[in-house]
Amino acid sequence: VTQAMASTWPEVRDFISSLVLSFGGQGRPLQHSLVYLLSWIAGRLGGLPQAYWLGWGILTLNAALAYALLRRLFQPAAALAGGLAFALFGGDTTQAFLYHSFGLQQSLTYLLVALHLYLSDRRVLSYIVILGSLLSYETAYLVFLAAPILGWRRGRDLALETARHAAVLAAMFLVVLMMWPFSVALI
Repeated sequence: VTQAMASTWPEVRDFISSLVLSFGGQGRPLQHSLVYLLSWIAGRLGGLPQAYWLGWGILTLNAALAYALLRRLFQPAAALAGGLAFALFGGDTTQAFLYHSFGLQQSLTYLLVALHLYLSDRRVLSYIVILGSLLSYETAYLVFLAAPILGWRRGRDLALETARHAAVLAAMFLVVLMMWPFSVALI
C-alpha cells in the first residue's frame, strides 16, 4: 500500500499492465491491480488517513449492497439484522485493513452487484460483473452459484435454471483458465 502511495502514475500503469497481461498476482490480476490503484489514489488524496476513509467507504458500500439484497429477499427486520451482521462481523476486522478493504472486499462488491443484476433479470450483465470476482478473489465467485435459488419464482424449473447457470459459470471459469498460458506467452 505505501509503495503504491509513493509511486508515480507511469509506475502504477506499468505495474497494472504487467499484472493484467501476465495474469499475475496469483491469477488475481484485478485484486492486486485495484489494491495498487486505490492505494495510489489515496496517496494523491493525502496519505494514510484518506486510504482508511476510502477503505471504510468500500466496506460501507458493501454493507449497503448486502442490506439492499436482503431487503429484496426478506422482511425489513430480517434484512436489517442481516445487514448489521454483515457490517459488524468480527472476522472482518483484519489487521491488514487497507489490503483487505482494497483487495478482498472488491470481490464481495462484484458478487453483490451481480446478485442484484441476476435478481433483476439482467443475467448477461450479472455474468460480466461476476467475472470481476473470478479475477480478483475467486471465493466469492462460487457463492454466485446460489443465484438461481435466490431468484426462484413459482412456475420456473429451478433445476434447469440452476444447471444452465452452473454451465455458464463453468464455461467462464474454463475460458479464464485457458487464457492463462496465452497471457504468460505475451510476456
